[in-house]
Amino acid sequence: MKIKFASKCFILIQLLLFSIRCISKTETTVELSWPVSSSVVKLLGFFPRQADEESKNDMWTIHCRSMFRAAIVLSQQYNITFQGQFLTYEEIITDDDIMVTVDQTCQKLLASNIVGFIGPAYSSEARYLASFAYRLGILSVSYSATSPDLSTIDNGAFYRVVPSDENTALSLTILFKQYKWKSCIIIYENDEYGYNGMKLLSQEFSAMNIKTLEKIKFDIKQQNFEIDFKKTLLDSSSRIVIVWANEKSAITILEKAIEENLIGPYFVWILTTTIALDYFNQRQKKELIGILTIEPVKGDFVDVSINATLLNQAYQIWKDYELDTFPGENNVSSYGLFTFDATWSLILSLQQLCSMQSLCLEFTNVSNCYNRQFFNSKQYYNIMRTMKFLGVSGQVTFSNETTDRVADVYYIIKNIQPLNIEQKNIDYLPVLKWHIGSTNWTYYKDKSDDIIWPNLSKNIPVDHKLIQDRMSFRPVIIIAKPTIQYNELVDGVANRLFDTVMTSVAINAKRNKIVDFSAAIFPRAYRIVTRKPKSNDIRNGKILPNRIGILVGSQAEEYYLYSISQDKKDYYPLKTANEVYTSLIDGDIDVAIWSNGSTEYHVNNIYCDLMTVGVEFAHGSYQIPVRQDWVYKTDLDFNILSLIESEELDRISAKWFGQRTCSKTNLFEPKIITVQIMGGLFITFLIISIISILIHFWSGT
Repeated sequence: MKIKFASKCFILIQLLLFSIRCISKTETTVELSWPVSSSVVKLLGFFPRQADEESKNDMWTIHCRSMFRAAIVLSQQYNITFQGQFLTYEEIITDDDIMVTVDQTCQKLLASNIVGFIGPAYSSEARYLASFAYRLGILSVSYSATSPDLSTIDNGAFYRVVPSDENTALSLTILFKQYKWKSCIIIYENDEYGYNGMKLLSQEFSAMNIKTLEKIKFDIKQQNFEIDFKKTLLDSSSRIVIVWANEKSAITILEKAIEENLIGPYFVWILTTTIALDYFNQRQKKELIGILTIEPVKGDFVDVSINATLLNQAYQIWKDYELDTFPGENNVSSYGLFTFDATWSLILSLQQLCSMQSLCLEFTNVSNCYNRQFFNSKQYYNIMRTMKFLGVSGQVTFSNETTDRVADVYYIIKNIQPLNIEQKNIDYLPVLKWHIGSTNWTYYKDKSDDIIWPNLSKNIPVDHKLIQDRMSFRPVIIIAKPTIQYNELVDGVANRLFDTVMTSVAINAKRNKIVDFSAAIFPRAYRIVTRKPKSNDIRNGKILPNRIGILVGSQAEEYYLYSISQDKKDYYPLKTANEVYTSLIDGDIDVAIWSNGSTEYHVNNIYCDLMTVGVEFAHGSYQIPVRQDWVYKTDLDFNILSLIESEELDRISAKWFGQRTCSKTNLFEPKIITVQIMGGLFITFLIISIISILIHFWSGT
């Protein structure tokens, strides 16, 4: 029994040791095993924690750390020394807590001669560490902090190799103008990166008359929205969604969008971060087809020279020390390349400083973290202001006017699309490229690299809701009450009770302030309607004011008050357009002022005992009122003008308004006035005209 027990224990111990060995081996494939130096002259690198250590596509932080280390090792191979010592490094893994990062930084400072910071990755951390670097008299160079506000830091201690978000916003504006998109929805995360990006993009778009219809905040702590995300997107008339968020937030946002069926044929999504696709299953990847991502890249992506020698040597060092994490030369993150150039800029600055000063790395007050001061900070800063070299990402140039890299800024747009016919391999494909100073995006290689839009379409989508049957869209038509005033209809458009009013509405100053109007549909003028031939000169006082019928809330009322009565409401108020005629027949009024188009038809075909007198006056036109931010207005105007040019509206008008039945009947024979007759020709003409416009309009969009 004892032998059996001992044998079992031995086997269990062996299994336990084997498991520990396997775990240890697995961990060493992720943890970098780079050489350690005894030198006290160091650069301190700040890198974010990897979001998903099992994701092959979420390795950009590893890429940044590897290229940081490769630059340090390469300086040693080049035999670059500083006061007789090689340069080496320390690292801090940041975890969204700046106070912890500052505390860890102090510990590193007290243990070594830290002569520069590389990083941090995020804008929310960069401002604090830039101030800390300035207090120490050293430099901080970031590889991925993109907030435009960082461009205003003027203490001389902070620079960045990565382009500012100002360039991202500019490139998106150019893309929108190129594709004739005029509206968007912005989803942003509630940190410095998200707020500043949203603000900057909104300003750029506003300057180019591109409307930001919705701004949706995403809470990075709760990883959720503060509003009804689905309802907001579906209710918006825009169909272009821009997500300005980091990779973790962007992934969560897309997951929620997939759950709510907001990805796919109805929306175009544009991300400012390239996310890992292995977070999604094959079905979800198919739904992501058509998404665009925009990101800064190295120069040779856009056929601009880079330092290929440095790049190849850096890659070789990486492969020598940690082959398992090297993704292949074409798959290294752009931020990894920016990290190398940020590190190399400090190496070159320190090299130049030490060539000028024999004691180039001296500090004062070394025992106090916050009062520690680099003795040669002034020369150090002056050297960096004039730094210029050909790096692995392209030409790197700094100046004393900005913290940003000067010129040589390049972007690409990647498109999630199937890379084979079976749609089994869905991945990113670079499709467009752009550089600062360019007025257009161009094909990444050639036209074969075309964008695959949602629903596997190759046609550039419009930026607003498609009014087409394939979207199962049907307009909601509300019949206005007969007693509603024209001013109330216009107010309803302004207050978003409805998008537009399909009726004969004239422009006046008050209405023009609260709504936009379409192109003119057909002319408008007023006529005087009466029971028998009378003078049309209402102004001379021959007709009592209370015997003049005016429709309340109409343009005719405004004309009467302004041009005839000097703002006195002394007329007989009519509540509906129908009362223009019935009040005359009943003897309540002697004359009425109403639209020529309507009155001509009614007195010629329905009210044969009425007639118009005098000439037309107050000429104008009828137009369709629409909301001031209505994205369809340009299309509506275009199709109205097309109908006018084709003389289609004239043909309809002649066909219907050309009729005359009263001349064939007894003028004093009572006629049966039904709802159908009262609707009559004018309504028919208006409906047919509007339908004609809508047919053109909807088919055009």
